[in-house]
Amino acid sequence: MLGETQITPVRARLTCINNGMSAGERAASRHRPVGVRAWLITGCTWITNMTLRRKSLFIIVLALVSLVTALSGIYHAILSQVIAAVENESAQREAQQARAVLDDQLATLQAIAADWAEWDDTYAFIEERDPAYVESNLVDSTFQELGLNLMVYLDRDGQKVYEQAYDLRRKEPTALPLGLQEHLAPGQPLADPQASQSGLLLLPHRVLLASAAPILTSAGQGPSRGKLVIARELDAAQIQRLGGLVNSPLRLLRLDDPALPQGLGQDPAAQAAATPVTTHRLDGQTIAGYSLLQDIYGQPALLMEVQVRRDASYLGLIASNLYNVSMGVVVLVFCLLTMILLDKLIVGRVLRLIDETAAIGRRRDLEARVSVSGGDELTRLSQAVNGMLDGLQASEGNYRRLLEQASDGILVADPDWSLLEVNSKACQMFGQSQEQLQHCKLSDLIPVDGHSTDPERYARPAGEAAALHEHCLKRPDGGSLPVEISAGRLDDGRYQAILRDIRERKQAEAEKNELLVDLQCANQALIRAYDDTILGWSRALELRDGDTEGHTQRVADLATELGRALGMPQANLVHLRRGALLHDIGKLAIPDCILSKPGPLNETEWEVMRQHPQLAGELLDSIEFLKPCIDVPLYHHERWDGRGYPFGLQGEAIPLAARIFAVVDVWDALTSDRPYRPAWEESAALEYIREQTGAHFDPAVVEIFFAKIGSREEGAGSGEQGIKDQGVGDRENGERRVESRVKVSGNQGQGRRAVGDHRTN
Repeated sequence: MLGETQITPVRARLTCINNGMSAGERAASRHRPVGVRAWLITGCTWITNMTLRRKSLFIIVLALVSLVTALSGIYHAILSQVIAAVENESAQREAQQARAVLDDQLATLQAIAADWAEWDDTYAFIEERDPAYVESNLVDSTFQELGLNLMVYLDRDGQKVYEQAYDLRRKEPTALPLGLQEHLAPGQPLADPQASQSGLLLLPHRVLLASAAPILTSAGQGPSRGKLVIARELDAAQIQRLGGLVNSPLRLLRLDDPALPQGLGQDPAAQAAATPVTTHRLDGQTIAGYSLLQDIYGQPALLMEVQVRRDASYLGLIASNLYNVSMGVVVLVFCLLTMILLDKLIVGRVLRLIDETAAIGRRRDLEARVSVSGGDELTRLSQAVNGMLDGLQASEGNYRRLLEQASDGILVADPDWSLLEVNSKACQMFGQSQEQLQHCKLSDLIPVDGHSTDPERYARPAGEAAALHEHCLKRPDGGSLPVEISAGRLDDGRYQAILRDIRERKQAEAEKNELLVDLQCANQALIRAYDDTILGWSRALELRDGDTEGHTQRVADLATELGRALGMPQANLVHLRRGALLHDIGKLAIPDCILSKPGPLNETEWEVMRQHPQLAGELLDSIEFLKPCIDVPLYHHERWDGRGYPFGLQGEAIPLAARIFAVVDVWDALTSDRPYRPAWEESAALEYIREQTGAHFDPAVVEIFFAKIGSREEGAGSGEQGIKDQGVGDRENGERRVESRVKVSGNQGQGRRAVGDHRTN
């Protein structure tokens, strides 16, 4: 619609072409965000505001850098994988060689043990204990030549026949290593005369390479007379010697050694057992291979670490640096060649087109045209610019005609609010000629109730939807005209205001408001009539049973107070009150012979009496206006423990309105006089309600009820009305369970009624 759009003159559009960048910068400075988003927006704005030459250079450099970065990343990723594979393979190979050397040492030790154990002299020595065997065979030279640190002879019962430890470095006998006795005790696997074992033997402070063989004859025949256990200590010198065999540093680490590298995880034994050799990079120059070694019992014992230099990483670093330098040179040369070609073939021509277009905008010469040369896309762009100028020249006349024929008043002002253009409709609204209005300011023509108002108050920035404001214009003849104003700022900094005559709409709104007031009054009268009808029903129920006069009004008041204290919405409080007034409406269907029976009811009569909540529900459910208040009449005889009726609901399955009413109903029944018994003391009634909390009543409702009763009693002490004047009651719920506690004087019929009558609640 014309009144809801911005009309921009042709010359204003040309000025926007010339000055659009500066206007955008001004808008950005006024709406500059903060934080990370601000940096992103600032960066995008900076790129957008670049010259075409710089932008081309930026895009080319960015594309080439991205390409080189991607290629370098792929190259380095592949190179890193190859280097890692080579290093892992080297570490695994060295670890396997070290394992083979250790296995070879163990095989040698096993051969020595078998050679000495399967010997007739040894076989006889175990039986005869001949000292000559020791003197001729178990001398220092034997330990030195065999490279042994330990020899132990056991008989078939596991008892030691001979034991000797030897220090190869000092070349002298020494005491048995600490902790060895536990492994040689009778019953241990090493003491078994029938089995051969070889492997690592872990002692508290030493690691032994041990081998054990049964003692047999030289022909390898039995029966076995015992066991020969020999061992070689894997001390630092021995480990260094083994490392020299594989030309790599070697370490043996216990599984609980704190020197284990963190990269092996929480369970290095499980990780090493999963693969024959596990590798881990210790630093930039060293990689280590780890192999799990088992002890003589077949259990994980040590991690053997073999360290290997990372020569492949060093060579890869050199290759990577050469690649980066060569790629940098290629990118630089490519950028220079590309920029030279772009500047000659594209950028220079685009800049010339921009200069010619800007000159046309400055001169506001719609008859001038840009130069056209070549046959590419820039040529078509120049032709399109000339076509646009043709269209702008034609639209200038259309704009003038549209401005004059508009049904709304249109005013255009410069940044100082001086009017530049006014159409005929605006002159008609103000009652002045076009010449008179063009000497005025826009701020003088748009007053509010006779007071001048700055139009900046309702002028939106360029590009935003204009807001609508209603004002009353004062005419020179003393009259007034209600108008709707839509004001906004154009792209060139000028202001535009569109005025629409809204006299007919204002008159229609006044008629609609008057009708709405009438409808609201009628609706309130109808609601009052409904409430009066409900109140009349409740009074009719009380007239039927004169013993409970005032009961309905009291329970309605107190239930409403309690619901408000529990934070029920106002609409729910209205439904709660209506339900309280109609809580016994179902008793209209109970025969008088049952309802007014002087004595206790029999079981059949009780079944009829228990139907009154459901009868109330059926009655109210058919009345749309009363459906929201059905909870109290239908469920107020339900108990918190689920032993109530008619549905046996339990806990929070009972609607809140019914749980509230159950408390106030019993309270009013107990604290009100009845013809067949006096009212209870409030303290006794409160004690009873406390006893029934969690059985009959909702504990949360009772807690609020006690707080409410306490505040009402304090108010009664200062002159306010007491709780007995505002209570609520339910004789059917309350008296049925508590009348037996009241001592009633009078005739026998009254006594029976006081104990067993539940029909008038």
